[in-house]
Amino acid sequence: MKKKIIAVFSVFIAIILVLVIIVYNNSYKNDVYVENKTNNKNKVPGLISLMLETKFGSGIYNVSPDGIVPAKGYELNTEKSGCENGGTITYNKTTKKFILKSNISTKCYAYFDVVPPDVTLAITNRPTTYGKLGSINCTNSNATYNQKYNRVEISSIDKKFTSCTLNYTDSTSKVNLADYIIGLSGTTQGTGKVVNEIGQIRSDTDGNKLILSEYGNYVNDENYPFVWDSTNLTWKSDINSDGAVLNFELSEGEYKICYKSNIDNYEGDISIGDFYADSFTTSFQCEIATNAYDSSGSYISVINNNVDNGYIEFYLQKTTPNYEQVNAGIRYEGKNPNNYIWFNNEYWRIIGVFDSASHGVSGKNLVKIIRADVLDGLAWNKSNTNDWTASSLKSLLNGAYYNAQDGTSSGYCYGYSTTATANCDYTKRGIQSGYRGMIANVTWHLGGYSSTSATAEAFYGYERGTTVYSERPTSTTGYIGLMYPSDYGYSALSSSCARTINLSSYNSATCAGQSWLYGKGGEWTLTPDSSSSNFVFTLSSRGVVYIISANYGYGSRPVLYLDASVYKIDGDGSLNNPYIVGMWWVS
Repeated sequence: MKKKIIAVFSVFIAIILVLVIIVYNNSYKNDVYVENKTNNKNKVPGLISLMLETKFGSGIYNVSPDGIVPAKGYELNTEKSGCENGGTITYNKTTKKFILKSNISTKCYAYFDVVPPDVTLAITNRPTTYGKLGSINCTNSNATYNQKYNRVEISSIDKKFTSCTLNYTDSTSKVNLADYIIGLSGTTQGTGKVVNEIGQIRSDTDGNKLILSEYGNYVNDENYPFVWDSTNLTWKSDINSDGAVLNFELSEGEYKICYKSNIDNYEGDISIGDFYADSFTTSFQCEIATNAYDSSGSYISVINNNVDNGYIEFYLQKTTPNYEQVNAGIRYEGKNPNNYIWFNNEYWRIIGVFDSASHGVSGKNLVKIIRADVLDGLAWNKSNTNDWTASSLKSLLNGAYYNAQDGTSSGYCYGYSTTATANCDYTKRGIQSGYRGMIANVTWHLGGYSSTSATAEAFYGYERGTTVYSERPTSTTGYIGLMYPSDYGYSALSSSCARTINLSSYNSATCAGQSWLYGKGGEWTLTPDSSSSNFVFTLSSRGVVYIISANYGYGSRPVLYLDASVYKIDGDGSLNNPYIVGMWWVS
């Protein structure tokens, strides 16, 4: 009996085991396929075919030939992916694993869709000449076009991506910027005006050297007498002195003084009237001696260091000036005129419009602009000479600054002489590539003068003249320069600051206080002192034109001329709505 019970129980157990095996074999399998990594690339297992979309939205898929999961630009289409016999497939980006759920061995497909960029832009009706954006339409977002920065600004994206269409419309105005500003002449703009200014070009008819009797009632220095050379009609000071003075009476008129030394680069001083010089060569240099005539008596003062038997030799000659009235440009004047222009992704200001006499581009009127803020405090020339063609600042502005490069180690970036290197990283602050094509390569005039006692009109002529120290160049070419003293003089409101006032007397509320160029501290100009080897005219923080040594660190504001093809796109020139400019499109 017991044996029969055991046999029945054994059969029952066997049946139970068979049922368990059958149920187990028919339950769902959870198979995890870990991607094999070959050369740092993720491959899918053989049971899964990797299907890649050919392009966004096409719905066309090709089998990946290498079975490599794309590192970026694709995402798994979970609705389309799956297995032939009802299994499911998912992909874990974090663990780099496919997870397959199926009750039997099967073939599966992983479909990957192309993921579009966050933002796509399509341009329609792109103008071939001059155009302005007419409209912008985007899906899944809000968008505006910022004309000033020339950029699309997109917000409130409510899905993974947005697609925008830019539609351009041809401008009906097509206003050339120079022509537009010329058309403003005579009008009030902001708290200033646009004015057609007049300059004067001076030429001289020189008389003969003065003879001894023309130095009327001369009184020689008791301690350091001057020696008269009756053959060459010159005076000579050859004794070490700290201020020898020759007094005399001149007939009324204008005079030139010519001076030299027997030693090149001799250190001494000579002055008469408003004229002063402290650098000498071995050839005579001649300058206008403004106010040499004095009804109460004239005098020449000389400091002669008498180094290595050096001497200073000079003579006077009467001269008759001839003045030619010329066009000095259509300029902005006043405290704060509407002359703001958006250039290089920052504010600049328009000095005015000038013809070829100023910039050398034949037959063209060009707009001259200046950076609204000082770039850096830099030495005009690290070598302390006032020749702009060899200036470290010229090399820096037309090199690293113009090309948006880091010029700190260029050899031209100095805040004082060569002892203090400045920060000249212009990769962001320099002229960006999209704006360089708007800048004209022009002539910069390098004529000088020997005194700050001159009006804006007079400086305009001297700047374009030929009076320079020791036969230095009178002009050069380049993209970037600096302002002229006359630019500052003309920037003051003429109804408040008469054009007859010398720039050395501009330190008043009616002159400096009514100039849009004033107020940025001390700044360099382009113009050298023609009576010295190292002094340069500056706009001082007091509002007067002054001279300092070229190796000093001073405020530097880049100036440039815009190409004749630059057009006004938008704006009224105010701070809140500056002029937006562009050029002819290149199709």
